[in-house]
Amino acid sequence: METEVTEQIEKAVQEQDLRLEATLNNLDALSSDEESESEELEQALREDDKKAEMSQADKEAAKQGALMAVGFLEQMVKSKLPMIEYSDSQRIQLSEKIAPVMGKYGAGLPDWLMPYKEEIELGVCLASFGFSTYLQYQGFLAQQRFEADKNNGGASGGDESQAS
Repeated sequence: METEVTEQIEKAVQEQDLRLEATLNNLDALSSDEESESEELEQALREDDKKAEMSQADKEAAKQGALMAVGFLEQMVKSKLPMIEYSDSQRIQLSEKIAPVMGKYGAGLPDWLMPYKEEIELGVCLASFGFSTYLQYQGFLAQQRFEADKNNGGASGGDESQAS
């Protein structure tokens, strides 16, 4: 009878050990789940911080791009209509309206164009320089025609091959 009681006690202890081991395994699983959730939350926070930093960088790039666009637009208008003047408040207002649009659609270059950034900037600069030169030359020709008409007394029978 003692052996039966001993066997029952040993069996109860084994069952209790199995339950304890299962409980410990569940706790380990919960702990690892909590750790993975914690790591996921930390990663999400880091990504949000990076997005906020990039968002700030994107906003600054959009603002700079908008200011450049306003300057370019003003240069184009003034080359054809030199009497036009824009106030600083008008320039700022326009650039403030352009910046969000540039930010929305991307003010910077796509990643695949970044290796060619300097070449693209050179191309834009040369195109701007060339366009400005063309407009100034057209203005010069118009001035020459005006002076020729003025010297001819407004008569329209002069040698127009010089003005063209």
